[in-house]
Amino acid sequence: PLICLGMGSGSGSNLEELIKAEDNFRIALLFADRECDLEKVALKNQRSFLSLNAKQITGSRAKTASQVKYLAACERFEQLALQQITAWETQNQTIDLVLLGGYMRLLRQPFLKKFVGRMLNVHPGNLSHTDPNGQRLLIGSKAILKALLLGHKGTRSCIHMVTHEMDAGPILEISEEIPFSARAKQLREQLLLPLLERIHLNEEQINNMSAKELEELPSILKSSFPVAMKEVLLHCNEHQNLQKQLADWPTYIKVVKAIARGKSKLPVMEDQGVA
Repeated sequence: PLICLGMGSGSGSNLEELIKAEDNFRIALLFADRECDLEKVALKNQRSFLSLNAKQITGSRAKTASQVKYLAACERFEQLALQQITAWETQNQTIDLVLLGGYMRLLRQPFLKKFVGRMLNVHPGNLSHTDPNGQRLLIGSKAILKALLLGHKGTRSCIHMVTHEMDAGPILEISEEIPFSARAKQLREQLLLPLLERIHLNEEQINNMSAKELEELPSILKSSFPVAMKEVLLHCNEHQNLQKQLADWPTYIKVVKAIARGKSKLPVMEDQGVA
C-alpha cells in the first residue's frame, strides 16, 4: 500500500475518516504540531504518533519583533520535526504521501524540499474563485464566511497540492456544493443593511473586492457589528462541521484512493511550486 503521513493540529477528524477508508493506502504515521486530539486518533487506530510543540520553538508571530527571526525559528521547527519523521522512516517505512488535515501551520522549505510534489491538503473553500487580478478569494481559515459575504449559494471543498503559499497549490478535486442554510442567508442580509449606513459599503462593492480587501472585511465587520457577527460565525462553524462530513471526507478519500491505485497522477512540482 501507499504509505502516508497524516499531519494535523486539532481533532484529527479528517485523518480519522481517511484511516477508516484505507484499502490500497495506509496512514502509518500521525504528526501534530501541538498538544491535541490527534494523539487519541493515533492510539485508537494503533498508529505511530509524533509531536513537537511549534510555539515553544517559534514563539508567537505577533509578539516576535523580527520577522526574519520568526521565519528562521519556523524553519528550525521543521528541521527538528523532520528529524523525528526521518528517524521513524529509517526504523519503519518510507513515506510516499503527506496528507494534511487541519494542520494550522504554513509549510516551509524543509518540508517542501523533502516531500516536494507529495503533499495534499483539504480546504473548505472553492479555490477556483479569483479576483480580477487572478488572486484566489476563498483562502485561509475564513473561507466559509467569505463565501457567505460574497453571496454564494453554498460552499465547496478543494483537495489541492501544498506549496510555500497558503492554499495556492494546484487543485486536484472540487466537491459538490453544500448549500447555506436559510438562516445563514438571512443573517447575511441583516448584516448588509447596516453596512450601507455605517461604513458605506454595498453588495456590489463586496462582490468586486480584491482578495486582500476581502481578507480584511471580517475583522472590520467584527469590530463594527460584534453581536451580529457572533451569530454569523456560529452558523459558519455549524456549516463547516456539515461540510466536513458531506464534502471534505468523501472528496479527500476519492482523491487519495485514485492516487494509490495509479488512476490519478500528481502534478510535477518543484519545491517552490509547479515546475
